[in-house]
Amino acid sequence: MQDLAFMYLQPAEYKWVQSYTKSNLEKLGKELLRIKGSITLALKKEGIPAEVQSRVKHIYSLYTKLTRPEIKKDLSKIHDLIALRIIVSDTEECYKVLDIVHKEFKPLPEPISDYIAHPRPNGYQSIHTRVYGSGDLPFEIQIRTRVMHEEAEYGVAAHWNYAEKKEKGLSDEKISQGFAASAEKLDWVKRLGQWQTEITDDSEFLKTVKTDLFGQRIFCFTPNGDVKDLPAGATPIDFAYTVHTEMGDSVSGAKLNGKVVSLDTKLKNGDVVELVLSKDMKKKPSRDWLHFVVTPTAKRKIKKAHALS
Repeated sequence: MQDLAFMYLQPAEYKWVQSYTKSNLEKLGKELLRIKGSITLALKKEGIPAEVQSRVKHIYSLYTKLTRPEIKKDLSKIHDLIALRIIVSDTEECYKVLDIVHKEFKPLPEPISDYIAHPRPNGYQSIHTRVYGSGDLPFEIQIRTRVMHEEAEYGVAAHWNYAEKKEKGLSDEKISQGFAASAEKLDWVKRLGQWQTEITDDSEFLKTVKTDLFGQRIFCFTPNGDVKDLPAGATPIDFAYTVHTEMGDSVSGAKLNGKVVSLDTKLKNGDVVELVLSKDMKKKPSRDWLHFVVTPTAKRKIKKAHALS
């Protein structure tokens, strides 16, 4: 649809991209078929049933990238001219497939983007890796489960289907074979709904969503190993309020990785956070905390406890 609109709305630019990339795209199409066949065969040998999707980058997408200042119309600087997506049954198979792919093709010297272990704030999950094809041509591969794929393609509407199926007594294993999203993965959507009801100021609501969705994230752990997703700059107080309001209100101290720290200490990726709680059930959160907490939830709960607007 984008290519069609591009052809009619910007015909000169469309023809330029088409002529500039035609010979390259024909070669890429053949290379893509070869790569897809190689991966399909490797997965079959390992006994992993999978759906392998492939695509050559669309003309409009190419145009937007080629015209970026850092690209300067150089096709060699675009690493996703061709891409594959491998869809499997479960998370364990995702990592098996990643290993198979890296045995078949040399990976680029850059980190793998593991959005399964560390989902994006909006719930997106997948493994992204880039490898070399023939002639050191880089291409991208995405690996995900069927459920992850449905959520990525069709969005959070999948949640309602999931809830409906759970009411009928279907197990998570059965649901994962079809079109449904687990409630656990929709925490971000729940937060969004909560903000809509609790934040009356439009500018504050927009700022909250932007910070949560586009800001840098860190992942910290409770002593029991539960993972908490927080914005960069979060403190033990912010951490406490992600667990429960009462816990946030009653925090009197904190330990990071077994060491006592101040409550305004900024958390880092991988920190294990242990909270010391007051025995006073009527304890209110300190107003001073507003000077260093960063999460909307913590700010809102502290203000509410002191009847601040």
